[in-house]
Amino acid sequence: MSRIVRKKERFRQTVRIFLSLQENTHWRLRIHSTVYIERIKKHNKSFERTAINQYFRIMIYDKIINEVIDGAKFTVNFQKRTCRVNGKVIVNDMQYDGCLGAYPSTEEEIISKIEQLYQEYKHSVPSERSESHRRYYFKALPEKELSDEDMMYGERREVARCRLEVYVLFCIILGRLTWNPSWGTWFWCSEKDKDLIILRDWIEPNKGEV
Repeated sequence: MSRIVRKKERFRQTVRIFLSLQENTHWRLRIHSTVYIERIKKHNKSFERTAINQYFRIMIYDKIINEVIDGAKFTVNFQKRTCRVNGKVIVNDMQYDGCLGAYPSTEEEIISKIEQLYQEYKHSVPSERSESHRRYYFKALPEKELSDEDMMYGERREVARCRLEVYVLFCIILGRLTWNPSWGTWFWCSEKDKDLIILRDWIEPNKGEV
């Protein structure tokens, strides 16, 4: 087998593995796993130079979540389209280094995902760290209103807030989340949970002000 044929076969194997990862509903959460990366390296000796390796290294959404899980502080500003981690600007509107991630293309799918992330945030477990923030975009339950199940299995509030806010921010930046006139003038309210509200001003700054 010639060198060119072998390289093509390795590339095809790499693509097949990559696509198989995408089929898994939790593939984005597992994308940094050493096992998965080593699996690809085994079939592609030039892995360090491939575009797929770049994709693995620079998936911004997962990188931010992982850093917050490890204790990093973050801030999101919907109107200014910015995200900072430990004071460093990671995303500034359309200026960012890497790939923001994969997001649904329909409004229904976007809203459904936001509602899911909101429920995880609403029932997350607060801490002194999470309660020290001055501003919250979304309402979460105080500790005294959480169920025993919430306390046992709920996500840390800081991490859940990060998943929700960064997801909404990236959907806005990528144009996936746009204002639907049928939502009204000032805000959208979820039919599944009236506590979930998205202000028009977050999506269209200065257009949703009273």
